[in-house]
Amino acid sequence: MTSLKRDKEFMSMALALARRGLGRTSPNPAVGCVIVKKSKVLATGFHKKAGFPHAEIEAIRLHGAKLKGATLYVNLEPCCHLGRTPPCTDAIIRSGIREVIVGMKDPDPKVSGRGLRILRKAGIKVRTGVLQKECEELNEAYLVHRSQRRPFVILKMAMTLDGKVGRRDRQVRISGREAIQFGHQLRNEVDAILVGRGTVLNDNPRLTTRLEGKKGKNPIRIVLDSKLKLSPKARVFRMPGETIVVTAKKGRVDLKDLLKKLAERGIVSLLVEGGAEIWGSFLREKLVDRVILLLSPRILRDGISAPLGQLFSKIQGFKSQKIGSDLLIEINPQPEV
Repeated sequence: MTSLKRDKEFMSMALALARRGLGRTSPNPAVGCVIVKKSKVLATGFHKKAGFPHAEIEAIRLHGAKLKGATLYVNLEPCCHLGRTPPCTDAIIRSGIREVIVGMKDPDPKVSGRGLRILRKAGIKVRTGVLQKECEELNEAYLVHRSQRRPFVILKMAMTLDGKVGRRDRQVRISGREAIQFGHQLRNEVDAILVGRGTVLNDNPRLTTRLEGKKGKNPIRIVLDSKLKLSPKARVFRMPGETIVVTAKKGRVDLKDLLKKLAERGIVSLLVEGGAEIWGSFLREKLVDRVILLLSPRILRDGISAPLGQLFSKIQGFKSQKIGSDLLIEINPQPEV
């Protein structure tokens, strides 16, 4: 096995470990770590939750002296500052590890290359960029949060074949069971979910995570209600977890300001579930990082139309897959230069 192939194999293992923490580590990134000696895996670890030990500490602390001369693989640059947990660079240096292979640099100004420099200064060989694209995709929300000071925004829209997203007079189910479960898995992985007042009035949703066969994590619920007309008896206020109502003095919520405030609260990822007016506002202001369309084979004929004209102006990436009877279409809008 070539050196590059071996590096990719162990970095893939680190990424798989990191994914196990998705939805639980925020505002921290998802990180996995694999420690190898003579092509044999000695230790692994992943960051389970904010405030818990980082992936590198998880892997190092159970093996001590056995790690001398080993190679450590980690998908994100090790931290070098004291927060809720000690710096990972200190533990790596003490362990006697001789080489550290990093998937990507940490964009956080507290780190941003400093961790790599500290390791090199201690005589540890450091290499970066192994499976960098995959590492960046895994922590794309963290990257946006740190670089743009706002959450990564996912807009999710269930739509019929004739472009309808619902009816004005009553609630109607558009997606099949598998697509609905996909939506709940999304809720399980994000920090917060956002809807408008109309969605609460028309659908009276719970906005909770309900996964088949396992317990999920409820995101923070955010409801835009510029005129404070919602009833406190709505189900969204009676569910476990936090619900935030956002109002405005001049009748319209400033979305950019809202995203900034959410980021300051440590909200790294935001799922926007509707309705059509809210989707349109986020798209017009170019505040969407990903659009997820769940296309149903149903036809409504009469109903609320999806804001597709604003959606398909500039597209950077596009992929699709079948989910039960529905088609999942994932769109990455072209970022503004």
